[in-house]
Amino acid sequence: MTKNKDLKSRLVIGEKRDGRCEYDEGARDELIRMCLKPGVSIARTAMEHDVNPNQLRKWITRYHQQRMTQPQQNSASGITDGVPIDTPTPVRPSVASETPAFIPVVTAPLAPPAVPQGPSQSLPLMVDRTSCAIAEWRRI
Repeated sequence: MTKNKDLKSRLVIGEKRDGRCEYDEGARDELIRMCLKPGVSIARTAMEHDVNPNQLRKWITRYHQQRMTQPQQNSASGITDGVPIDTPTPVRPSVASETPAFIPVVTAPLAPPAVPQGPSQSLPLMVDRTSCAIAEWRRI
């Protein structure tokens, strides 16, 4: 509980001229990481820290977008313990050996619809009783 109160007090660092709050980036990121844990209610966490839940959701969305655009720094990228390592660049196969992105689809011609050969059978006509009653009423 002390940690939450400490975060709440560190979150707002000032106020802009129009009355909006200015937030500390470190405290904001800590609040976002707290919300990303499983089972944590974003709305409840926002209200406990005097932040609008919609604002917190925007911060979380922006946080996800920033993490997706930043390059992943790991041993596969050629940097280990802060020391660059020379890694061979992967060779891309030639364009001729690649399969095309679109494959043409050929359809077989459709057979003409079958026409009945015998006398045509008439289907019984279903008439609603109310329409018959209206037609009889108009005749009167």
